[in-house]
Amino acid sequence: MRPGTYQGAGYFTTAPDFTFDMSGMSGLKLEISVVSKCDSALLINTASANWYYDDDDNGNMDPRITLTRPLDGYLDVWVGTYDGDYCDAILELETFRR
Repeated sequence: MRPGTYQGAGYFTTAPDFTFDMSGMSGLKLEISVVSKCDSALLINTASANWYYDDDDNGNMDPRITLTRPLDGYLDVWVGTYDGDYCDAILELETFRR
């Protein structure tokens, strides 16, 4: 997997699971991660129309994507699974100063 791409294995719904209207993001980095009891996957479409995918960077077969210069605007997030199974998951968003 190449960082910053949306290519990878996983099962996602057609519509995003979450849409966030982000504001005040200048000078921050945004970390988006999932905690689950299955092999989860994460797909993101940013306000700048860039797509990101991750499967295991949060450890324990959970995904994490860090946006180093997020823009204000809509952030679409899909939480899926690597193998198509269903499970409960927690989506976490956290900001840090750059």
